[in-house]
Amino acid sequence: MSLLLCGTMTFAQVKIADGIANGTVKSAVSGQTVTLTATPADGYYLESIEAVKTVDASNASRTRADIPVGGDYTLTKTSTSADRSQAATYTLTLAEGYGAYVTATFAARTAITASQVSLSALSFVYNGSNQKPTVTVTGLTEGTNYTVSYSETSWKDAGTYTVTVTGIDTYKGTPSKTWTISAAGGSLTAPKAVSNLVYSGKAQALISAGSSTTGTVKYSLDNKTYSTDIPQGTDAKEYTVYYKLEADKNHNDVAAASLKVSIAPKTVSAPTITLGETSFVYDGNEKKPTVTVKDGNTVIPAAEYSVGYTNNVNVGTATVTVTDVEGGNYTVSGSTTFKIFLKGDINGDNVVNVADIVKAINNGKSQDDIKEIENIIMNE
Repeated sequence: MSLLLCGTMTFAQVKIADGIANGTVKSAVSGQTVTLTATPADGYYLESIEAVKTVDASNASRTRADIPVGGDYTLTKTSTSADRSQAATYTLTLAEGYGAYVTATFAARTAITASQVSLSALSFVYNGSNQKPTVTVTGLTEGTNYTVSYSETSWKDAGTYTVTVTGIDTYKGTPSKTWTISAAGGSLTAPKAVSNLVYSGKAQALISAGSSTTGTVKYSLDNKTYSTDIPQGTDAKEYTVYYKLEADKNHNDVAAASLKVSIAPKTVSAPTITLGETSFVYDGNEKKPTVTVKDGNTVIPAAEYSVGYTNNVNVGTATVTVTDVEGGNYTVSGSTTFKIFLKGDINGDNVVNVADIVKAINNGKSQDDIKEIENIIMNE
């Protein structure tokens, strides 16, 4: 039977050839229009499809004299993809009263190997711009035989990137290649030592900051613990300030370097030297009054100077000398005196006599003190 009748509508008969391997062909009939869908199996592509016009949809009646030559018979591809490894649709239009015998051939796709894939460069150095190599596949054309895809959408940062070649149409396979963008050299503007620093008793910045557009400049006073804080010093001495660059991900670190910075001792030209006691009664022993040294209103710590005593045993004037210690925070020196008196020497003239009794009376000394002076005079 060559036609299916439904009222006044006739439907073409279509026969799909038996034994089509490595793919399928399916048909959907609407009147004299047939939609054919050819789907290759994985790893294959549609090499050809043919529809032969027949009377009864078999392959035996093609030579019948009543089949008109050049009749209304078209086979048109309606899907848009040029990739023959994908399912494709065709529209077959037949003259009324005729059917079709459809055959198709599916062929194996050729594998693209990694050895066929070449990159124009395998490595770049970071420069802030996108950098990717040109991809070529020996003997093949991009867009016709293969497509190219990348693991990332940006190729600026230092790192490893992957490009994958995917076979299309008559080719298959997904070989990949990698390329790298390595970090560029880091750079920094070195910090500078602060000059003319003088001990003030407070912490002072030792340097002006360094800078970099390729990372973070860090500082240390021991070359072990680094931070972005500007190093400070308090004591008068020479400091070693270390600095280095901890680079960002696209640059290399800059190794530590150092510079010397000094805080000078404060010079105290007119120290105030105060003694705990300024007079002593002679007893044959050394006298060493406590000493306080001031820079204006600031007490200078005792560790900053040494104290020397002279003529501090016998009756007379003793001297106290202050001298700064080496490596201290001050340059300071000076002296003062104190007295050693005979017992009962109220006048301070280094003798005990009636004049001392008179002065004791005038100064309101007690009767016991006056009696003691009298006893000293009598015993001499």
